[in-house]
Amino acid sequence: MPNAYLVGMLIGDGTYTYENSCRLCSVDPSTWKYIENNNLGVINNCSGNDPHKYSTEYRTYRIINEMELMKGLGIAY
Repeated sequence: MPNAYLVGMLIGDGTYTYENSCRLCSVDPSTWKYIENNNLGVINNCSGNDPHKYSTEYRTYRIINEMELMKGLGIAY
């Protein structure tokens, strides 16, 4: 499976809906490094009343070009 590690992270800590695309939220620096070193996502701020919104310890990524993979696996809705 292509990007199996990323798919696992999206299932565990992400969202992948047709309307919102793929997003991943994490407090784990190793996750940040994986996403950033592989150019898989762009950092976004969290929305709503999230207490971590401006924290340097919490990041939300918009994952690039992975919605088709999630649809192909039959797990995106």
